[in-house]
Amino acid sequence: MNKYVRFLAGSEWNIVSDSEKYFYKFNANSNFTVAVGDAGEVVTGNYEQLGERVVLWTGELVLEGTYDGKEFKPAESLVDKNFSSQEIEKIAYRMYIKAYLRCVASIDDNVGRVLKHLDDEGLSENTIVAYTSGQGMFLGEHGLFDKRFMYEESLRIPLLIRCPKEIEPASVSADFALNFDFAPTFLDYAGITIPSDMDGKIMRPVLKGQTLGDWRTDMYYRYWMHRGNFNLAVKYGIRSKRFKLIFYYGLGLDAEVAYEGPTSPEWELFDLQNDPSKMNNIYNDPAYKEDIKIFKTRFVQLKKQYQDTDGKYLEMAEVIQRYW
Repeated sequence: MNKYVRFLAGSEWNIVSDSEKYFYKFNANSNFTVAVGDAGEVVTGNYEQLGERVVLWTGELVLEGTYDGKEFKPAESLVDKNFSSQEIEKIAYRMYIKAYLRCVASIDDNVGRVLKHLDDEGLSENTIVAYTSGQGMFLGEHGLFDKRFMYEESLRIPLLIRCPKEIEPASVSADFALNFDFAPTFLDYAGITIPSDMDGKIMRPVLKGQTLGDWRTDMYYRYWMHRGNFNLAVKYGIRSKRFKLIFYYGLGLDAEVAYEGPTSPEWELFDLQNDPSKMNNIYNDPAYKEDIKIFKTRFVQLKKQYQDTDGKYLEMAEVIQRYW
């Protein structure tokens, strides 16, 4: 049974806002409740034990105080003279990582429960199970969190499929599969006609280990929400098995959740064979001049293929003319 620690308006503690670090000001005219489990865990959020001090994070505010197993006694805010900005960042990062890994562990446990149920009910041999996600996530690589870059940590997504009648257990394919391949593939498994306006390909031959001569060898990427999340610039890019070319074109255009303020256009090129961690931008290296020409030609081809040519945006044409 959870215990509830009640903080009333007017209590003797202070919450200070630091919006640049995404900590929030508490409304001093409000009350709130923190649920504390029998083991001392904070049920409604996360907390960090720092010796006798406790940092409590409920998702809407950050408090520092002491916790004796029965009562959390708030002291001054996390953002005060006792903590440097570097310490705050480290604390927030640990909270983020722990919350993320708890989520991953929970998913892992519950996928196991689903698979066990299928086995127990004798349904495994005739059931296709697919596990994937919307995108990858940064956990501090490149000094980043979230997902809105074309670097491998966020670009790549998990795709595990169990289909006992067709897919060899523990088999791995190095071919490119994209998230818009999912729908036509699952429709094909179900024996349903695939609509002509779907761009994806049926993955079944690849999943069975077959090598197809006409299977894609590169992929096109685009992120539209210019400065709409964490002030990140828009970009599009192309990735082959060896290279990745990214163009930050810096215009909001008419995308939703985008800001009009432009950012300076930039290019990045990474050699994934020699620099798999993507630490060295080689766009200006003369040794890759011909590779860049080939990539830019392919860029245009893929944009036409997916009808993403930006033809209606005069400002985009100006950026392309100047920076291409």
